[in-house]
Amino acid sequence: MDNPDKFRKIAQAKETPPEVVKIITDMLDLVDMMPKRSKSKNVPTENKERNSATYEIRTKLKDFRPSI
Repeated sequence: MDNPDKFRKIAQAKETPPEVVKIITDMLDLVDMMPKRSKSKNVPTENKERNSATYEIRTKLKDFRPSI
């Protein structure tokens, strides 16, 4: 949810029906319970071991001919 304050204002408005207020407050409670996700800053651009292993497998499979 990008802007929970906007929904809080709607829930606190006098003309908002009680059913909508209940839905919004329940939704905001769920958002508050969810863990905050942060973007990892140290994302490796490539995994050299995995890339070399993938390359080895691809070269072996390229020469593979099944015997039927």
